[in-house]
This record gives sequence, C-alpha cells and structure tokens, in this order.
Amino acid sequence: MAFPMIPEGEDDYYRLLGINPKSSQDEIKAVYRRIVMELHPDRNPQAAADPERLSLFSKCSAAYAVLTDPTNRALYDLVSGYSKNTPQELARIAALKKSDALRKLELMQATVQTKLSEELHKGGLIIEKALYGDLRRVNYRSYDEEDEEDVEPTFEFAGPFIDVTVQVQFLVEESKLIIHGGSNTPKSFYPGFYDPSDQLDYTAENFLYVRYLFRDRVHEVTVGEHDNLHAPLRAHVVPVGANWIGPVVEDYQERRKTILGVRRQKKRSQQAAWVLAIGSVLVFGFLFVKVKSKPHGSVLNWLSSIIHASSSSSSITTTQPALTSTQVNLEPTLVTNAN
Repeated sequence: MAFPMIPEGEDDYYRLLGINPKSSQDEIKAVYRRIVMELHPDRNPQAAADPERLSLFSKCSAAYAVLTDPTNRALYDLVSGYSKNTPQELARIAALKKSDALRKLELMQATVQTKLSEELHKGGLIIEKALYGDLRRVNYRSYDEEDEEDVEPTFEFAGPFIDVTVQVQFLVEESKLIIHGGSNTPKSFYPGFYDPSDQLDYTAENFLYVRYLFRDRVHEVTVGEHDNLHAPLRAHVVPVGANWIGPVVEDYQERRKTILGVRRQKKRSQQAAWVLAIGSVLVFGFLFVKVKSKPHGSVLNWLSSIIHASSSSSSITTTQPALTSTQVNLEPTLVTNAN
C-alpha cells in the first residue's frame, strides 16, 4: 500500500489517510490497520529507523483518533469545511464536545496516575501545570526587572481558559510529549480538551502553556493553537535559581528567548564573580602562608625569585617580543631593590 506523504502545509486528515470524507468507521479502521502494519515501529523494523516514517505514523495516529471519534469528527468536518457552518450546528457540536471531554477526563484519571508513578520513578516527564485558552494577561508583569527568588509569579488572564494538566500528562508516552498542530487541528481535538469559550470560535487564538519537570529540572513552554509541541527540549529549561515565567502570549517565542537570555547572562556573571573571589582568596592565602613561614630578611628575595622565574618562562613561551623586552628590563631593577 502506498501512503501519501504530506506536502508542505498539508494537514487534511482525510487526504493523509487516503480516504473519502464520506468513509464509514469500518473503512477508516481498515485503512488504519494497514498503516499500522507498514509504519508502526514494532511491526516494521525499517520504519523504526526512519524518522520520516515515524513522523508520518504519529500524524496518521492523530488523524485516526479524531476521525473515529464521532464528536471530534463532526467538529473536524465543521472546521475543515466538510459540513455546513450554522449557529445551531456550532452550538450543538460545542455542547457535545464539552460533555465528551469531561467524560474522557474522568475515564483517564486512573491511567494518568499510573503514568505519573512511572515517570516519577525514573525522573521522567511530569506535568506540573498546563493551561489552555485565552492566556493574554490582564495585569502584565515585567520580567525584565529583578525578582525576589522566593516570590513566584502570579497572573490574571483575559480568559476563558481551562486547566488541562491531567489531559497533557495523559498524552505523555515514554517521557515524551508530542502534540501536533496544523491549520485544521486545534488543541481541542485532543482527549479531554474542549474550547473554553463554548462557541467553537476558531478565529480567536487560544494558547497552550505547559510547565513540566524532566530529570528534576523545571521546563516551561507556551505554544499557539496550531503550533506543534515537542517535549522535553533544552529550549524549555528554566535556569537554576530563576523563577518560571508563566504563559507569555504577546510575541511569546521572541520574548521568552530574550528573558531567558538575560537570566542566563546574569547567572554566568554571578558565577564568574564567585570564581574570581574564591581564586583571589586562595592566592592571597597561599602567599600569606609562604611569607609567614620564611625569615623576614629572605621574603623580598623569595618574591624576586618568583618574578624572575615567571619572567624567564614568559621570555621562552611568549609570541610578543615587546612584552618580553619589558619584562626583561624590569627584572634587574627588582632584583637590585631586593638586595
């Protein structure tokens, strides 16, 4: 069976699976079974070694999950233009979607507890907080200013938004989180998610914020409604000793890079200052012990011998003749003064 590769920007679920929008549930399942045999890494060793096949299988799985769920399929057909968009249909599907999401949220609780225990045991990916909806801040707080380390950020959002911490943990598999985006695939298609506005208004941009632990390091990321999310990533790491930022919607990617860049630079400067201070203490301590252990009359001779040895070494290894000449000219003067 030949599987369609997705052209750039193409994310139509029906085209991806190679089926008709009017296909029955049985037809969709039959096609997906053939896809599994061809692309599942456990069924086909060649697919396991091919990143493109693995990515295609992940997208096919997402398409299958949506199209075999009656509520999500109705929602997808509406968003993609395969069914009529009327106020009555929008209200009906919105109510169905919310009811279905809450039902799935109850069913996934036990599974999430099992996954959470496994991830905790191996120091894997643990979702601390996840929010979905209109995360624009009403009272915006500047993070370019220095914050107290023991004060955590607090926010007020425009809303509406919902807490999806359990739903996102449910999506974690083997310490990896993959949430696909696309022009026709809002985050509300995922299990337990629904549009917080209850109006299926996909012209408004919702955001997904996720704060998570991985190997005991705090990470956080904010993505748009139709953006991909892959975790864990180094780009999500919150520097040690710094507060997490929280959802940043306004130019969120660029602002996040700027904030984290400032924090990392500040941390490097603090580390360099500590190294310099500790080094200075060690050097002065060494000199103090040496000077104290020698007779008073030989202290200057000892210092002169150190300078002489240093100058001799520099004259051999240096590649700058002018600097070497200066050192040589100073050397006899110091020795003379010492005597």
